[in-house]
Amino acid sequence: MKRLACLALGAALGLASAAADEDDGGRLSVPRPPNESWVHLEVGYLPWVDVTADKDYLEPRDGVLFDPRVGPGTGLLGRVSIGKEVSLGLSYQLSEHLERTFDARTRLHLGVLDLSIGGGIPAKGPVQLHGTLGVGVGATVFDFERGYHDTGGAAGTLRGKLGLRVYGRLEVFVEVGGFVWGWDDEAVGWGAWLAPGVGLHF
Repeated sequence: MKRLACLALGAALGLASAAADEDDGGRLSVPRPPNESWVHLEVGYLPWVDVTADKDYLEPRDGVLFDPRVGPGTGLLGRVSIGKEVSLGLSYQLSEHLERTFDARTRLHLGVLDLSIGGGIPAKGPVQLHGTLGVGVGATVFDFERGYHDTGGAAGTLRGKLGLRVYGRLEVFVEVGGFVWGWDDEAVGWGAWLAPGVGLHF
């Protein structure tokens, strides 16, 4: 009798465990993505980075303070941040362009302190749609191969990111962003970028 009672108890516990793993529709539930990530690492490819000199037609020379004719370029970006829905981190971009006046290679460095806020749509499955909006302040440097002295200035950025997170850990995303740079109280130019990439969150 004791052996039969133990077998019955074991069977009951097994049925209870199986029932707990089922949702209301009778299907086995899939673990929901965790939402406890504090450290975020992201890398992306920049297939398009554009730079334009700021113009003010009421000023001499149309207010242009940036003479190089820098064409669109490509590059890489990296970002590390700490936080949950609101996070603070460092972002760095390096892109390579062609300066048309002297037909010379130009590297653009953009580094900022980045503040972002993000959130995801609740999901029952392992994949979650996640969006992020970020702003940053930092500096930009133009490294010219020849023809012009290196220059740069303070920079401000604004970006938006939309991605798919798998189990809250691995993310595939697309990001668009823009920046302005200058010195003193004068805007020198602005730029924009597009970046598909991947991220790890833990």
